[in-house]
Amino acid sequence: MRKQFYIIIILILCAVSSAQTDLVITEIMSESDHVGVDGDWWELTNTGSEVVVLTDYSWDDSHRIPGNVTFTSLSIGAGESVIILDEPAANVDAWKTVWELGSDTRVWAHEQFVGNFHGLGGSDGVYLYDSNDALVTSANYSSRTDRVSNEWDKFGTFLGLSVMGENGAYRSTDAHANTASPGYAVDLEPCRLIGPSLYWTDKDAPQIQRLIMDCNQTESLTTPSSGFGSPRGIAIDAINGRVYWADFNGGSIHRCSLDGSHDQVLVTGLETPADMALDTDMGLLYWAETDAHRICRMATDSNHLEVVIDQVSEPYYIALDLVHGQLYWSEFNSPTLNRMDLMSNEAEVYLTGLDRVRDIVVEPEQGKVYWADRDSSKIQRANLDGTEIEDLFNASDGLDRPHGLWLDVETNQIYWTDTRTQAVHRGCADGSGVAEVFIDGLDGPWALVMVNLENILYVDANAPGLESDGSSWAKAYRYLQDALAAASPGDTIRIAQGTYRPDCDQSHPSGTGDRTATFALDQDLVIQGGYAGYGQTDPNQRDTVNWASVLSGDLAGNDQPVSDARDLLTEPARSENCLHVLTGQCLTSDTVLDGLTITGGNANDYDILYGSRGGAMLNHSICTEVNPVIRNCHFINNTALELGGALLNSGHGDRQCNLTLAYCQFSNNAAGQQGGAIFNNEADPNVMNCRFDGNYAAFGGGAVLNSGSDQFETGAVFRNCVFANNTTTTTGAGMYNGPENHSVLTNCTFIHNDANEGGAGLYNWEMSQPTLVNCILWGNEDDGWDIEAGQILSEMSLDPLITYSCIEGWSGSLGDESNIGDDPRLDGGYHLLTDSPCIDAGDPNGDYSGQKDIDGGDRVEHGRVDIGADELTGHFRGE
Repeated sequence: MRKQFYIIIILILCAVSSAQTDLVITEIMSESDHVGVDGDWWELTNTGSEVVVLTDYSWDDSHRIPGNVTFTSLSIGAGESVIILDEPAANVDAWKTVWELGSDTRVWAHEQFVGNFHGLGGSDGVYLYDSNDALVTSANYSSRTDRVSNEWDKFGTFLGLSVMGENGAYRSTDAHANTASPGYAVDLEPCRLIGPSLYWTDKDAPQIQRLIMDCNQTESLTTPSSGFGSPRGIAIDAINGRVYWADFNGGSIHRCSLDGSHDQVLVTGLETPADMALDTDMGLLYWAETDAHRICRMATDSNHLEVVIDQVSEPYYIALDLVHGQLYWSEFNSPTLNRMDLMSNEAEVYLTGLDRVRDIVVEPEQGKVYWADRDSSKIQRANLDGTEIEDLFNASDGLDRPHGLWLDVETNQIYWTDTRTQAVHRGCADGSGVAEVFIDGLDGPWALVMVNLENILYVDANAPGLESDGSSWAKAYRYLQDALAAASPGDTIRIAQGTYRPDCDQSHPSGTGDRTATFALDQDLVIQGGYAGYGQTDPNQRDTVNWASVLSGDLAGNDQPVSDARDLLTEPARSENCLHVLTGQCLTSDTVLDGLTITGGNANDYDILYGSRGGAMLNHSICTEVNPVIRNCHFINNTALELGGALLNSGHGDRQCNLTLAYCQFSNNAAGQQGGAIFNNEADPNVMNCRFDGNYAAFGGGAVLNSGSDQFETGAVFRNCVFANNTTTTTGAGMYNGPENHSVLTNCTFIHNDANEGGAGLYNWEMSQPTLVNCILWGNEDDGWDIEAGQILSEMSLDPLITYSCIEGWSGSLGDESNIGDDPRLDGGYHLLTDSPCIDAGDPNGDYSGQKDIDGGDRVEHGRVDIGADELTGHFRGE
């Protein structure tokens, strides 16, 4: 039964300009073979709640010239679609008849324009402009397929070429039938390309398709029609977002983006290239060239072909075992399975006595090899040594002519294509249970591959800025705010080198000067900095030092350098800086900030809630948790008038704020009251391998202050951290604990911190009781206290629990006899010299599995851990 069209026309007397953003191009029919002059058309849908008047709007194809073809008096109601048709008005009724459309279907013929309809060809598009020549909406496509339209849903998501019976598409009734969905805008929920996706080639369609499994959406990827023959082998580089495929009849190797766009011919002139395999670590693409009797490879960044093995009968399917360095292949008409050692180039017949082997999957961790056998209608497997051949599935399980094969190790399921059943099947990898038809209604499904994809948005201040949708480095957002606005939970944002300010976005490229502007994180995202970015040889290369991605609160770009952190609080050029560079609320540990430099935050406004706290980042839990992971980040030159010059982490009762900080550096941050780098209020962060250097707080906690309450005891964890050269005018230049704080410090080093009133290294107040294991406290100075009290001082507090630590001036009253007071013999910083008494002197019973020292070296070098943040390399002290 043919679909019915439901077009709702709502009459509204006036339209508002804000409704422009609700216009979406939902279909383009190019190269139509329809009635009349041409028959090309495109469809515009109003997804908003207001009528939009298109008077003096204009459109153009990929030339993108505003005003070239102008609407005269068209309006489009809420929920309505209008077809823009390349036919004279006299042909509209005949056009509708061929498509069996009702008289109420809105069609705008080319005679109703000022100017002529532009013919739509290959790699073309439609660009709609308002009366001020501003771009309203656009859609473009990279392929041309005669008599088949390109589709988008109401959210602007590209659905690929129209497929009969999918998304409302059907065929016209004229002699040269077209396939499309005229008058029908697909109303799908947005489907993000994340999680597992299954890609396959169809030799008879011919096309490449994919299933996004999380939302069960099948898409036909665009492919070139010129010279297109029969797609066979397929391989995917998920890291760099590339699909490689072989055109068997066309004799070529292609590469395209994950959505099928940007198709590129890499190699031509081949003789029936069949299957392919990819070594992503080495950047090598392998393929079987059947009629040339050889297997070849090339670097993915080069078109230089190398013959791996020749004089092979008719190589057809191939597979790589990268663990053991071996290449497997089957032949077109042979009962054997073969393999070759890639180091020695020695080849062998691996298995014989089979029928006609097709695709192969090697799983070295299981010690198994799987294959499909076309003539015996079986899926089989054996041990890697060739023993114990098993039949997993056969004709009684619905197999007829299996070809492509893929093993999903995580779910223990095996997938295969069948050219006779015209379907993708799957079953348990051990052959148990019942096999099922997973996808049917295909033509000639051939090779398949599954990838687990994350949705990546790209940000690059140096990107061209044309068609910025974040989908690639070339189309990267130029402003981080635009990427945050477009992102969905679970997405990854990659940021190239450059400086990004919270008050800048595409609408405000020069900034707004709004001091309350912030990079607000209110959903789980992975944000990574330090990429080379657009225009570089490898834009995905990372170096967080040389290609720093800087998130800056310096809105005017006029901050002046200071040599002492306390001067940041009075430096006048910072008066216009934003209050918080970053803010985090309702974040789980799936939120990751990695490889960023955060600077120039100035939280100095008492009149705004939390406006005087957390200059670089304010983490305030209004939900059950705010527990992001922050790693490889540098917090520098941030200030707060009250608490947390760089970070304020604030929980409350059951609203947890237990973030993770790893391999971060906090330098030259300042607070007018407490917590020069970090203030933890009812928060239990896990801090590992971080450095705190040159931070200042006026009234305690020059680097860090940890605070609990009568209702909520806290216990932050610090491992392998260095606190050096931090200052305060009161107590606890390195760290201040209290009240009700029970932090645990393991392998931390406190050196050269300066306080005026005691506890320059570590100060404990009001029922706090930290635990210190394998720590060094040395060279910390105060005014008027003895040397030991300069390192660690407790007042109105429980005695700290200290073991296996080195404390300057140790009197024996702190901790037990496992502690020492000998000079740790440091190199002037935090590294141990070879004659240090701290070498191999730490707690021998501690669990250090998975830990690294402050420099990223092995935490336990010679069987027993050293004292302090540094583990001396290459020296064994002995007993």
